[in-house]
Amino acid sequence: MAPDPGIFTDEAQELEKFIVEDMRATATHEAAHAAFYVLFGIPFDRVEVFTDEHPNPPDLNDYAGIVRSSWMNDIPNWAMPWSPDFRCDRAVKHWDRLICILLAGELAESLRSGHMAPKFVSKYDRKDIRFIGQDVMGLSASATQEWAERLRSLTREMLSLPAVWAA
Repeated sequence: MAPDPGIFTDEAQELEKFIVEDMRATATHEAAHAAFYVLFGIPFDRVEVFTDEHPNPPDLNDYAGIVRSSWMNDIPNWAMPWSPDFRCDRAVKHWDRLICILLAGELAESLRSGHMAPKFVSKYDRKDIRFIGQDVMGLSASATQEWAERLRSLTREMLSLPAVWAA
């Protein structure tokens, strides 16, 4: 008996190809975040990529994946400008590392695909960067954007290193 030609239509093959590519992009994105956590010695709990078999929880409805960490709960006193223990030099290094971690996902997707990743893939990462710059460090929106842009090129360089990319 010949196979039913309707089973593998061009549309179904294109949809499957899109789903596989989307999963690869998400896995690359989350793996880059995780690699940078390890690179900077900042702990994280686990990496998740959401699928039909491992669906995202309701509180992460728009997420395709996540690196679960407590970076917002574990901010050292010396990194908080309103703390008497605040140390600007240490704080900037700390926030630089976290911003690089947040940038790594989108940049890894872009490097892997050879073109800029769509903006929506990093909307939560950009939100966290704004939180760090504006809410924590008290910078203007433009100063926060300049800070992130400076770190974007550094993060891209680091991602391009063979040892980092291999991770």
